[in-house]
Amino acid sequence: MDGSLDEAFGENGVKILDPSKDHEADKEEFIPESSVRSSGAFGQSNMVLLADGKILLVHTNRRGNRHQLICLTANGDLDLSFQGKGFIDITAPEPWRMMRVTGLGIQETMGGEKLIVSGYCTKLTEDGQDTISAGIFARYDMSGFKDESFKGKGFFVLEHIKELEILGVTILPAGKIYGFGRTPPPHFGGGTLSNAVIVRLGEDGSPEIYKVIAKQNELEFYSGAVQKKDNKIVVAGTWYSPRGELGVVGRYHEDGTPDVEFGHESSLDGIIWFPDVGYGRCARIQENGLILVSGAVNYQGHSSAAVLRYMS
Repeated sequence: MDGSLDEAFGENGVKILDPSKDHEADKEEFIPESSVRSSGAFGQSNMVLLADGKILLVHTNRRGNRHQLICLTANGDLDLSFQGKGFIDITAPEPWRMMRVTGLGIQETMGGEKLIVSGYCTKLTEDGQDTISAGIFARYDMSGFKDESFKGKGFFVLEHIKELEILGVTILPAGKIYGFGRTPPPHFGGGTLSNAVIVRLGEDGSPEIYKVIAKQNELEFYSGAVQKKDNKIVVAGTWYSPRGELGVVGRYHEDGTPDVEFGHESSLDGIIWFPDVGYGRCARIQENGLILVSGAVNYQGHSSAAVLRYMS
């Protein structure tokens, strides 16, 4: 355990995620943007490990507008037992166009384990002059086949919610699905300043909760977790405050209303902002109930990666 690359994995310890080229599904040139960063930059999980050592990832290639669920063996090779090629393309139902896959998790159901993929898609407005966005959830079985028992016959577009981008997903032991995100800000095609969003779906994808959380200027949630002791929702994100960009951690009741006992007394909105400028990306809860949030803060005049811990 010396930290050196494991040369038995991929090529000299590195696996480049360009499965279409690897499988020779087409003859396109290697695309430099074909990296997991495109889908993993928000801080939530886009990779899961199976008991047999296999690796599942979701991946967006922004230049090629290709979105994939990829299965690797424990040694980093494409698992050709997965759909015969080691990956599947994730596409939104017409007239929607997939824009980004942002999260992946395993859901325990009465029918066994399933794969939940989150993201967002867009479509043209009726006049063809603009686009609108919507969150999307997809469910697959562990072999990569679309699960049509999930709402929307496997692909549920939250088109009843206008202007929504799902940036992270958390799945509870009972099978319920939480999505975290934002309404798109003006520089990403939205019409107004972005608000944070929490959605909850039932095991079969049926919508249960939709909450928009507004705060002065822009607010975005990227990740979330649920406290075991009381099922309260803990989120991590970024608030574009009058002071500048600040990481935040927030806490909400099961119905999406703010936990006013958590946070700054002056706000009563369940949100705590980081001690200095920066951003929040990933929320996790330790076994002892303490809250961990990763992101960045200003340290000695520079933006530095950081993990913050909060009392629960």
